[in-house]
Amino acid sequence: MPLLLFENLGQSFVDHLRIVRMVKKVMPEIRVVLGGVHVSALKEKILIQYPEVDCAVVGEGELPLLRLLQGAPFKSIQGLVYRDASGVRFTGLQGRGVELDSLPIDDFNLAKFTPFPGSPIYEKIHELGEFEEDYRKMDCMNFVFVTKGMTRERLDELFLEFYRSHFMRPRVLLGYLTMLWKSPHSWWRFMVNLSSFLRFARSNRRIEGGSR
Repeated sequence: MPLLLFENLGQSFVDHLRIVRMVKKVMPEIRVVLGGVHVSALKEKILIQYPEVDCAVVGEGELPLLRLLQGAPFKSIQGLVYRDASGVRFTGLQGRGVELDSLPIDDFNLAKFTPFPGSPIYEKIHELGEFEEDYRKMDCMNFVFVTKGMTRERLDELFLEFYRSHFMRPRVLLGYLTMLWKSPHSWWRFMVNLSSFLRFARSNRRIEGGSR
């Protein structure tokens, strides 16, 4: 079963739907799966309002997507909104968070925890620690939430330590080299952005106005 996967961050939702409709005209058999904070907030409403979407992943997507790719029945996958002959179904929120190192992958999106409105934890976030609800900083690049017993400085230290240790793992480096070897254009982008990448790796701070 071919799958088309999108991680949606809200501002790109309309563009994703446009792409989905174009793809479905050419490949009507394809199953479209959306994930991300926008989808997690709306859950069943996504499939009710947009019939071109076949599934939605609520919450963390690593395990549900892995099970989808393995061909597991929709109803057996926690955190999945799907459509069957009876209508739109939600299998319920996932249990405890996934241990990323337990997954058969060597790379993943590394971001700073951000409690977006509509997420399950958002309503009680102030009970769990300090939350700076500044939407200019809520881009997964800033620690806007600091749990009790922790400081923002310590979180930044731990994030940078993990960032460096993960991306220096031999299998991760080999994966990037393989990707660059297969894509000549990636070599060009890599060289153009190398200095920015190294500065970010050292400081863990976004570089304004860099190449894209």
